[in-house]
Amino acid sequence: MRAPRIVAVVAGGKEAYVTLHSPPCCWCLWRSHRAASSSLMRCSGACTQRKLLSRRDSLNNSSACSTNSVDCQWCPAVGACRPFTETCYTSCHQAAAAGSAYCTANTTLCEWCPNIGLCAPTADVCYTSCANASSEGSSYCSSTTMCTWCPDIGLCRATSGQACFSNCSAATANASACDLSNSCQWCSAIGVCQAKSETCYSSCNLATSAGSTFCVSTTQCQWCSNTGICNPNSKPCYSSCAAASVEGNLYCANATTCTWCAAIGLCSAKSGQACFTTCSAATANSSACDLSNSCKWCSVIGVCRTNSETCYSNCMSAVLEPLSTRPSFCASATQCKWCSNIGVCNPNSKECYPSCAAASGDGASYCSSTNACTWCPDIGLCRAASEYCYATCTAAAANPSACDLSNSCQWCGALGICRTTSERCYGSCADSSVEVRGAEFCNSTALCWWCSEIGVCQPRNVACYKNCPAANANVQHACAMSSSCTYCPAVGACVSKGVTCYTSCAAATEDQSFCSTTELCTYCSAPPAGGSSIGVCQLKSTPCYGSCNAATVDIGACDDSTLCRWCGETGICELKTTTCKPSCIAATTGGSNYCNTATTCQWCSAIGLCDLKTATCYPNCLTATTSMSSCDISLNCAWCNTIGVCRANADNCYASCPLASLEGTTYCNTTTHCKWCPSSAVIGGYCQSKSSGTCWDTCLAVSNDAAAPFDVCTAVNATCRWCGTLQYCTNKSSSCHTACDTVADDNQAICQVNSI
Repeated sequence: MRAPRIVAVVAGGKEAYVTLHSPPCCWCLWRSHRAASSSLMRCSGACTQRKLLSRRDSLNNSSACSTNSVDCQWCPAVGACRPFTETCYTSCHQAAAAGSAYCTANTTLCEWCPNIGLCAPTADVCYTSCANASSEGSSYCSSTTMCTWCPDIGLCRATSGQACFSNCSAATANASACDLSNSCQWCSAIGVCQAKSETCYSSCNLATSAGSTFCVSTTQCQWCSNTGICNPNSKPCYSSCAAASVEGNLYCANATTCTWCAAIGLCSAKSGQACFTTCSAATANSSACDLSNSCKWCSVIGVCRTNSETCYSNCMSAVLEPLSTRPSFCASATQCKWCSNIGVCNPNSKECYPSCAAASGDGASYCSSTNACTWCPDIGLCRAASEYCYATCTAAAANPSACDLSNSCQWCGALGICRTTSERCYGSCADSSVEVRGAEFCNSTALCWWCSEIGVCQPRNVACYKNCPAANANVQHACAMSSSCTYCPAVGACVSKGVTCYTSCAAATEDQSFCSTTELCTYCSAPPAGGSSIGVCQLKSTPCYGSCNAATVDIGACDDSTLCRWCGETGICELKTTTCKPSCIAATTGGSNYCNTATTCQWCSAIGLCDLKTATCYPNCLTATTSMSSCDISLNCAWCNTIGVCRANADNCYASCPLASLEGTTYCNTTTHCKWCPSSAVIGGYCQSKSSGTCWDTCLAVSNDAAAPFDVCTAVNATCRWCGTLQYCTNKSSSCHTACDTVADDNQAICQVNSI
């Protein structure tokens, strides 16, 4: 394409042609090299649309564009020279429709704002986002190619990917958009978008008045239903109004379900709870007390106190309270009670003492914590403040109760004396006779005196014994502790020292008069002496034995008696005139009662036999076959000598072994003389003599039995029978021959048997 030419009129009426190598649209200016002023030029071709080279030349060029050009027009609003055929934009904003290239390349007064898609005057701000342009209003926003006007909240928003918020609250999701809108404001303290006409709360707590729905719509707050308050998310919700007390008055005042109890610095629930007027009154609610700002809960004694007051480590420490308020303070503590008898504050679990002395066991500290008592350190006694303190335990004998309740002393009631706890408290006057001071100590007691006749300490209400036998009346105490006497424990008698003690009542049998004077023994006279016993000294606790056999339970009494003796073989007490049985078996004749009385024997009732306890009783007569002597002497059995077996008295004594076949295998094999022949193919089993009998396998062979062919044949009568005429045994299925002539034709072997 050929470059256009410009025809210029110069001085003298001459024309000159200038070829331009610039774009088709340009300013047609030609400046004479000879003259400083410009000459009018006529551009050939279309009007250039080229932008002025510099903004400072815009005025001259606008004049040139509109006055000297035949095809162009000057657009002053945007500083652009445009063909007459194009729209001349009345504002930079309007020129945005032509696009960024037009705004940037062709105008001198506008610039392109790429973030919002707007051609804006160069003197104006070029906004970095649609939202930032919100302050310009809806007309400005609508002029952009990338933004949309949101009329509900007065916000210019990006058209792509972003919807308009229907109200300020919805804009909470975008704090920046909210803050840039014309109708809304961003409340950063609570993180919510609100209309500018609404209050912007400076804290979540202050937003409580707006209600729970508003609170939860914020990004920085949460609604605490337990206390009815709007709380920052960073702070946990309190479980109760009381728990919120640490936040103080203002916080509590904002909570809709709580009220501030100024007297004790407590945030309390409005419903169902009255404010406590004092910390003491708050004892009724330990939790509320502990959570209050002005009070503290003293858990050990269960009382609510002001922070400045002392929490006692125990109930007794209430002694530090003023005397006038001490009882009421103690009574107000849930773990304590006031004991008016001695004026002390006790734990509920501890019983109130009826007197000061009764409290001695708890020591000096406890006693000193009372209003009514004082501590007596010499004997460890808590006494009434008005009473005298004893200097020694001995002096305290004047008051046995005080002595016994003191920590250092003990009251010896049996003697009537107050002794130190390290000294022995005797159970009787006699027991104290061992004291080194002897008579002096005994006589110093209130209840005892010294009896020099037998050297013993006795009760004052008992006359002193003149000698040892007289002390039998108090043998275990006075006699035993006497320095002159000896106590004989086996018989319960008091004798002078040097006299030998009997080791048992029976041993004292020879001295009947002594036996009768003892504490533990009595004499049981024998018949010749007018008694009905066995003539022995025995324990009073045991009835006199009516016979020697009855005395079997006491060997000593049996042996030492005048009528009896001990039979060691059977372990029984017998009359001296009776011979002792040599064994338990021999004692069978005495019967079951006699046998059972004997300590080494037992009665075996199955066979009526007295046997050793260490032996096993025979369960029946047959089992006693192993002991002929036991069988013979037993009451229920008899020995059957023909076959050697023990049988019941009522049973048969078989004359031969074959006759015992009816009793069976066990019976036969138990006997000493027999054996059992088992069944064969022809004949059944039977009992046969061990020594001379043969076990036959046929009926005819039985005829050869040397001892008793008839008995054997009869024993197996199920298969055999005895032919009496010719004296032989044959099968039951065969006929008996009555004459020898008929035998040969039948069975010649019959003629050859021993019985024929």
